[in-house]
Amino acid sequence: MIRTLHHFACSGGTLISKCIAAQRKVTLLSEVHPDIFTGVRYNPTALVQQFQAQTNLVSPPYRHLFFVWQLKLLESLSEQNDRVLVLRDHTHYDFILRDYSGTPVRTFASEQHETRSLVTVRHPVESFVSAKKEGWLTPINNSFDEYCRRYLQFLNCYEDCNVYYYEEFCQFPEVVMQMICADLELEFNPNFQNEFSAFELTGDSGRKSCTIALPAPKEISSELEDEILASAHWHELIKILNYRFSSSEGATMRSVQNGVAEESVANQVIG
Repeated sequence: MIRTLHHFACSGGTLISKCIAAQRKVTLLSEVHPDIFTGVRYNPTALVQQFQAQTNLVSPPYRHLFFVWQLKLLESLSEQNDRVLVLRDHTHYDFILRDYSGTPVRTFASEQHETRSLVTVRHPVESFVSAKKEGWLTPINNSFDEYCRRYLQFLNCYEDCNVYYYEEFCQFPEVVMQMICADLELEFNPNFQNEFSAFELTGDSGRKSCTIALPAPKEISSELEDEILASAHWHELIKILNYRFSSSEGATMRSVQNGVAEESVANQVIG
């Protein structure tokens, strides 16, 4: 069985992925995607990348074929050694860097393997502000409405997956991780909060704290607030995710508030 993880950039996905990597017998591969070539650095085993750099002959069908072959080999090797293979895909590439045309990582994994997948989310205004600051939203012209439209595409693509909230994970990390482990059929490590920071993953652009805690909300400009309130896709998105946006009367800067009930995760487990 192969497990796959899916989340937007700057949505807390790296933190959750590190905590999943810290579970027992897990091998987590970060930001994998068959269509992305990052150039040739010193990497003697990167045969496909070196060949592509010199010939430009590795078309998408061949990339996908190479990916499927590698995945089959790694899944077999994991199973032989009593390991669990988890793939964190490059969602940003599928939904922001290009017009949505499918999700090859999960698609190819499920074609030949039993697959379990999950989605993690964070308040879209929070992730939008952070991703824009990093310069990662220029492909969509830093448009909040377009960001929400693509977020809806993302959720629709994975509508059969359970969704986990970054805010709830930060408040109830052990409870939520137990739920994730049950969902992905992983062996829970009760000491993961002391071990997750030792794992180094690509995409680790956020805070570097070794403690799991909910960060302070971003401050939102009045210009962005106007964009938020005018966005039809935002109003559609919050109906699905149960988030809200509120601002202080007369304030020049606006704050994001989480609309997910703080006790919802605990109630699911305790109840």
